Amino acid sequence: MAKNVTPWSEVRAKVLAEPGAAEEIEREKRKMLTAVRLAELRRSRKITQAALAELLKIDQSAVSQTEHRADMTISTLNGYISALGGKLNISATFDDIEIPIAI
Repeated sequence: MAKNVTPWSEVRAKVLAEPGAAEEIEREKRKMLTAVRLAELRRSRKITQAALAELLKIDQSAVSQTEHRADMTISTLNGYISALGGKLNISATFDDIEIPIAI
């Protein structure tokens, strides 16, 4: 039997009580989700970072940095998607309507 075990709810509450902790956790979460999604998208197209970098005329390290960004410009994302052979679509969604945004 484990001794001196602190319940997860107490650990979580203690961390979140620190000033700015919730915001930092949210930033890191968005960063991880972005990195996973872009990298997974690239892998699903069976394209390596090096091959994508060649298509984009940038260094492989720049592709890696793009995949790990929490925030990027639309033009960067559009270029990444286009190099994979796709088309980026952006829309604004409201309660009653979805409106495509031209890029």
